[in-house]
Amino acid sequence: PPTIAIVDFRGVPTWTEFELLRDAFVGAGVPTVACDPRELTFEGGVLRNEGRRIDLVYRRVLLNDILARPDDCASLVAAYEQRAVCAGASEGAQTAAASRRGAAQVHCCRCASGGNRWKYIATIIGMNTMVL
Repeated sequence: PPTIAIVDFRGVPTWTEFELLRDAFVGAGVPTVACDPRELTFEGGVLRNEGRRIDLVYRRVLLNDILARPDDCASLVAAYEQRAVCAGASEGAQTAAASRRGAAQVHCCRCASGGNRWKYIATIIGMNTMVL
């Protein structure tokens, strides 16, 4: 069966919930990992966590965190750019289209970087619109 990765930065207050969810999926026979985006690698068109191929990402890490920490999320974003994984986001995931704060953030990123982050931001927003 496909492997699911529940992805967020370690240390967030909800991390233990991800571990419980992982354990429930594994108990039902669905290979699942809870991991930090810094623990992901993307090579040869395959997203991996500790050598294990990831097929579906349940993205819990927020858009503002991805934008603030692009190096930490580079493998995750690359996998989305190349459509190497199926993706789902939490109901509370932030997208630029869904919040004024997000729209302001996109504007600030564009101003600060001369516009070269639009493709990057569009990729991240796109990962919130994929249907499972």
